[in-house]
Amino acid sequence: MFSLLLCLFILWLLIKLGVSIAKAVIILIAIGIVAIFLSYILLPLLAILALIGVGALLAHSYK
Repeated sequence: MFSLLLCLFILWLLIKLGVSIAKAVIILIAIGIVAIFLSYILLPLLAILALIGVGALLAHSYK
């Protein structure tokens, strides 16, 4: 629900700035595609960094 409201807000903002509806929809689709690709790249990297951090914390606590 929040993402739909955010999408509508961005669409309204772009129209207020003078961008046509077609360009605004293209911009929103591009933002969605970039978010999908970044989530597939960033989430595994963040999980690996979290595991490294937990491992370092456990290794440091046993010294």
